Amino acid sequence: MQILKNFKKYENFLSDRTAEDERDVTALFDEVALHIDGMGSAKLSLPEGFVRDLGLYLRKKAEMVEYFEDVERRYLLLSDLYGYLKLKGEI
Repeated sequence: MQILKNFKKYENFLSDRTAEDERDVTALFDEVALHIDGMGSAKLSLPEGFVRDLGLYLRKKAEMVEYFEDVERRYLLLSDLYGYLKLKGEI
């Protein structure tokens, strides 16, 4: 998933971030959510939690929208997905 190839630049996000970093992570989160949602059957190769949570978020499920209002939670999901894809050699 090439969208996340430059994610490493945010490795200090939790301890040292700017307002611009927060906007970037928010935009990246939305981009990744839309990308995964549009993957069709290929998204089945991803862990179910990513697919489920992002799908519920995109469909405006109240508890997921509220959960992901926190930019740190968005970052943590992206970080987990980045790590997973890196381990699989897809980044």
